[in-house]
Amino acid sequence: MDDTITAARCGCCAHCLSPPLFSDRWGLIERDTFPAYVRFLENESKSRNLIGKPIGRRVGRFLLLARAGQLAVGFITRWRLRVNAQPTLGRQARRASPSASLRDNVPLQIDLTRPPTRAGMGFIAMNDHRAWTRPDHKTFAVTISLPNARSYMTNAQLVTVTSGAPGGQPSCVSVKLSPMSRDQARAALMSVTAAWGVDPETVEAWYKRPRSARMGHAYSTRVFTAQPVSFVLPELQVTHYVRTDQYVIDALFTWSISAAPPLRNHQE
Repeated sequence: MDDTITAARCGCCAHCLSPPLFSDRWGLIERDTFPAYVRFLENESKSRNLIGKPIGRRVGRFLLLARAGQLAVGFITRWRLRVNAQPTLGRQARRASPSASLRDNVPLQIDLTRPPTRAGMGFIAMNDHRAWTRPDHKTFAVTISLPNARSYMTNAQLVTVTSGAPGGQPSCVSVKLSPMSRDQARAALMSVTAAWGVDPETVEAWYKRPRSARMGHAYSTRVFTAQPVSFVLPELQVTHYVRTDQYVIDALFTWSISAAPPLRNHQE
């Protein structure tokens, strides 16, 4: 049994079953939401007109009733089914094989000492991600090998490798830890500040600030950026889910394809 989870996509809503790209919420804000907001403000007449329009008149075209026809046509006509044979995996994917790593208590190993490839990580056909987890949601050991003989080892609930562009090479690894209390999250963050070059004062400031519930938020997210390790940028993201009062830490490892060192010719 293969514990790898792959997500499907339908043509009418390309992101409805996409991989968990919310693991990098701050990156989404920096690269998408905030630039779009700045462009909106630059068009002064358009922005003033929209801001002055009542909310009830703005949202009409987004209501499900208004979009029912479009959604129905999309679900009927814009879908496809593909059957793919199991791919021949390269060395990087064999090291990260879930059949060995998640069932036999051998740490899942992901090699980031050089930029990974789609084939090396076992991306299948048009999928731009790969994920590892257990059906029972129990944690499993993970080792991320980094340049300069560095490594990150932990017990994770979910590990994903994603591409930032459709059909592109992998550019992000996300390691999601189990939910924990606020004090446990602080301890976990403080335990890696020295090794990863994270300012401990920023962690302490996050810990002492008012809880998200007092601000009326459903959740809040804070990202702590570590020192780069060659072409890889490690980040620690902590998310507070207010309803359950739980905190989830994601260790993020991202890199720019253009900034990564060139691949050397090698035999898999």
